[in-house]
Amino acid sequence: MEKKRAWSNIFLLVIVLVAILHSVSYVIFYYAKDLSLENKNSLSGFSVQDGSESKSFSYSGLFIILEWIAVLFTSGFLVMRQKTELKDEISSLYLTKQSYATEGRQTDIDILYELLKEKKHLKIASIAQVFDVPKYTVMEWAKILKNGNLAEIYYPQIGEPEITIIQ
Repeated sequence: MEKKRAWSNIFLLVIVLVAILHSVSYVIFYYAKDLSLENKNSLSGFSVQDGSESKSFSYSGLFIILEWIAVLFTSGFLVMRQKTELKDEISSLYLTKQSYATEGRQTDIDILYELLKEKKHLKIASIAQVFDVPKYTVMEWAKILKNGNLAEIYYPQIGEPEITIIQ
């Protein structure tokens, strides 16, 4: 699951970079005459034109529009997928937390560690929602687990930080 998410983030990054480079090169090469630094009001050279030069339809411009549509759809898809994964994780954690809470565990951090042993990694946002505490409290718990060499804090390129158990 983590590899799939990492590859989709890399794919989105590549699409965005290609779209930006293509857009910039399109503007530079297609509109190069319009962006020249020469004095356009001079009476020498080709300053008097008959106006017959007009910009024709450009497939390159259409391709740029399609690239940006692909970027928007891909990023929208990734955002929706992250939200559904978060909802699924939260519902799963609620059920598991209830079973550990009834077993006699005393503190929330004990329950969190048991959840981590079972799930292997959890998002900070889902832990905060399940335990009904602010995110900074969950980060403090994560730092306590990290200092005890029980867990690591992972900061992905896109999305919320996660706590991962050390095996």
